[in-house]
Amino acid sequence: MDKAEAIARELSTIIGLELQDIPRILSTVIRRLNSQKRITSLVDLITADAKKQEQELESLDLSDSERAILSLLLDLQLNPASIDANIFPMLSLAEDLKLAIRAGLKGVHALALQKLSAKNLGLSEQKAKSIREETTHKVIVEKLSVVATRKLVAEMIASESKLAVTKNTKKKAVSQASNRLQQLSLELLKQANPAELTELQEVLRHKLIEIEKVLKQN
Repeated sequence: MDKAEAIARELSTIIGLELQDIPRILSTVIRRLNSQKRITSLVDLITADAKKQEQELESLDLSDSERAILSLLLDLQLNPASIDANIFPMLSLAEDLKLAIRAGLKGVHALALQKLSAKNLGLSEQKAKSIREETTHKVIVEKLSVVATRKLVAEMIASESKLAVTKNTKKKAVSQASNRLQQLSLELLKQANPAELTELQEVLRHKLIEIEKVLKQN
């Protein structure tokens, strides 16, 4: 993470780009070169002299900002593709994971834990953060491997997804019951015999008591 921040600051200072724009620009050009199958040509330039680097970059059809970023990374003898894949992702980590790294969590573990996001879990940011912090603590205390951490994260996401489906199913069942009650028109009620109406009244009275209890708990 220190390396990621240092490289981003260096690029920002020399090139004059905003810090948050640098990882995005680098990621865009790396994806494009990969799709064009020209990434190998870029990697080969790490050990080339400045003149060779300049010539090759000229042939890659780059924007000014893309060329400036790649040129400086190569000048520092850094692999742009590796920086994009392994270093700059540290910059987008949640703050709680950055703090965990400062406390000893490895970056590769943090990247796995980053998947415990509000979007992936289907929860609020606050709840997702709480789950992520608890899981991070477990990873550190139990000294889990990267593979075990990824497995744990996948299991937690699957578990929350299953809970969400169950909750939605229950909500749907309540909604359907409400709709069925609304379909009991006055004409239908008039056609029922007194015993049926009395039974329905008792069921509704009992359910209303239960509903009131639930609402008070919430």
